[in-house]
Amino acid sequence: MTEKSREQKLRRAARRQGLVAMKGRSNEGYSFCTGWMIVDANTNFVVCGGSPIPYCLSLEEAESYIYE
Repeated sequence: MTEKSREQKLRRAARRQGLVAMKGRSNEGYSFCTGWMIVDANTNFVVCGGSPIPYCLSLEEAESYIYE
C-alpha cells in the first residue's frame, strides 16, 4: 500500500469517528511541522498530536490512534 493511500484511508477512518486527520504543511520551512494531528471535527479541539509541538505524530502513530 502506498503512503498516499494510507493517508486517505486514515482520513476516512478519522471522519467516521467524528475526527479530522490533519497533515502539517512542509512549505513553512520548519521541519517539525510535517507530521500529523488529530482534531475533533465538532469542537476543533486537538485530540492527539498537538503537544509538545503541533503536527508531531508520524503516520504510524496517527494510524494506531485512529484504529485502536
